[in-house]
Amino acid sequence: MALKRRFPIFKILIAALGLFLVYKLLILPHQVRLDMSRHISRIRNFRVETEDGNAMRETASQEGATEVGKCVKKIRSEAYFKVAKEDYYHERFDDAMLRLERAVSLDPSNYEAFRLMGQIRFEERKFRQAFNYYSRALEIPNDDPYILRDLNMLKKLLHFHEIELVELRSRNRASYDPVVAAEIKALEFNLED
Repeated sequence: MALKRRFPIFKILIAALGLFLVYKLLILPHQVRLDMSRHISRIRNFRVETEDGNAMRETASQEGATEVGKCVKKIRSEAYFKVAKEDYYHERFDDAMLRLERAVSLDPSNYEAFRLMGQIRFEERKFRQAFNYYSRALEIPNDDPYILRDLNMLKKLLHFHEIELVELRSRNRASYDPVVAAEIKALEFNLED
């Protein structure tokens, strides 16, 4: 009889032990989260002693937020650049330029965006604008050995167009020719800013 009484007690003890373990396993993640939040708040609000002894409170959360903001802007800029590149390959230059301008506004150090903007303007025969974009791309540190070549070629092309424009204007002043006038307008369009 005593054995039959102890057996249900063992079942109850094992069940209670199981429930206790389940309880501990369920509570543990919450305790870890609370402990981590306490450490994070300590990291965010730490004090730094300056040389003259004044205590200066720095918040790591503000610095971290600016770093996160920069990373987010850089990622968004890269996304705009990728879509603009697709637009460029499909010859949708206006859409590509809008996306590239957005990419550059988010990340002004995006070399590839300035380079692609220059390439698009070159293909649209807007040489002065292409030269300006290539110049801006050259100001950004990069490993592209061809940017100087392209910039030099554009400089020569602009110089050639300016000389040709002067000659055509002088020829058109002597005797008006509608073909020469159309060439002058085309060159002026190519040289506009």
